[in-house]
Amino acid sequence: MSDEQTMMRLIDHPDKPLTFVFEDDGETGYAYLLDSDASKIVADVWLYNRRSTPATPEWTTRDGAPYRNSAAYSNPHDDFELPIEENDIDVRWIEDENARVGSVVLLRDKPIAELYVGDRPGKSKLAREDGPLAHKFDNDRN
Repeated sequence: MSDEQTMMRLIDHPDKPLTFVFEDDGETGYAYLLDSDASKIVADVWLYNRRSTPATPEWTTRDGAPYRNSAAYSNPHDDFELPIEENDIDVRWIEDENARVGSVVLLRDKPIAELYVGDRPGKSKLAREDGPLAHKFDNDRN
């Protein structure tokens, strides 16, 4: 994938009124959960920076969204193999102990993030510290 290209993948929940959305705009990757009519984001999480990681946060204005995560909040991406095509990303639907619906984001069948309805933000493997774009992912999912 070149920096000018974008990738997007939508996957509907088989039984619930939710849609999983993966989006890579050439600068960063995010995952979202949308409500039944796809009009409202009910969960979101930053997945990775495709371009260089900024030293200072970009989220000081609403104009630049979606934002790359800054160095203080993200782990180095050196050994993280970015998706090349939309089908590199998949989802496994889950529920927590309170029957809250969520998803595990899979990159080539490996868990890289997790988000439940209401998570703003969810958890990401590349999050170093809990921040406004992602919380740390404990990565104990199989």
